[in-house]
Amino acid sequence: MQRKVIASGENILDIQFENGQPISATPGGSAFNSAVSLAQTGINTCFIGETGNDETGKNIRRFMAEHNMQTQFMQIRPDRKTAVALAFMNENHEAHYEFYRESPTPNPNFQIPEFQEQDILLFGSYYAICPALNQQTERLLKQAQTSKAFIYYDLNFRPSHRKERNQLLPIIEQNCRMASIVRASADDFDALFNERNLERIYKEYLQAWCPILIGTSGPENIQIFTPQKYYQFSTPKINPVSTIGAGDNFNAGFIYALIKLGITNNQLNNLTTPIWQQLVSCGTAFATHVCMRRENTISPDFDYKSTLNLQKKTT
Repeated sequence: MQRKVIASGENILDIQFENGQPISATPGGSAFNSAVSLAQTGINTCFIGETGNDETGKNIRRFMAEHNMQTQFMQIRPDRKTAVALAFMNENHEAHYEFYRESPTPNPNFQIPEFQEQDILLFGSYYAICPALNQQTERLLKQAQTSKAFIYYDLNFRPSHRKERNQLLPIIEQNCRMASIVRASADDFDALFNERNLERIYKEYLQAWCPILIGTSGPENIQIFTPQKYYQFSTPKINPVSTIGAGDNFNAGFIYALIKLGITNNQLNNLTTPIWQQLVSCGTAFATHVCMRRENTISPDFDYKSTLNLQKKTT
């Protein structure tokens, strides 16, 4: 049976601005972007989320259907408006955001797909640590863990939530302890711990919470921390069009490689350097491709099948 990916997170409409003018409007959300790209590779992909019963929500659900994504776990909430994010691009094509959304509330119709062993759960961002949604998140994680699914946690902690740090840190720790792999950026840790040094954060926190950490830092080298060994991989130098979907599509490429290489939870502690290299290379290829386009996901003509053959320098 083919492994499937179940992604959970926020649905949002991303409107990009350059020089004060809107240039595109694309359905988004971190886990959502990853799921869309994975669905386009033919991976069986399901997304758990919700929208309002407004035109924005209808467009998002239509977008999902057009991109081969299952929609039966997308809840429509007539009492709520679909969230919108304004992304203002700077000269380096990096975005800062303004969000227009209602405060999250539990969904009385929240449903979880059936997990099979070694299916992959992708979750993260504020949706995964919001106290109001904590019971939903716990149910999802416990069901995935009981089914022996592979759990991939993308921390994606934004500076706007720094003031909630003391309240959210125990939830972040709980999520990490249930995850197979945690991916986080230097920006995430700077917002959470006022510390950008990935090695120090790993030793002080993540090594005890989740022993396998993928650390990214924009265009700098990708670092992987495991109990057995430390790895560092270079990334290509590019002039991006947009970096909005970079991390999301690194996740998509990495998960695509996990599935195609048949890597399970039991194998994580024994992966060789060439295997880690393939995983990171695939994630980097997806991210690099998306950085060269306005959309937050891979294009239909992206040659994803060749990404597992890419090689990166490792130190």
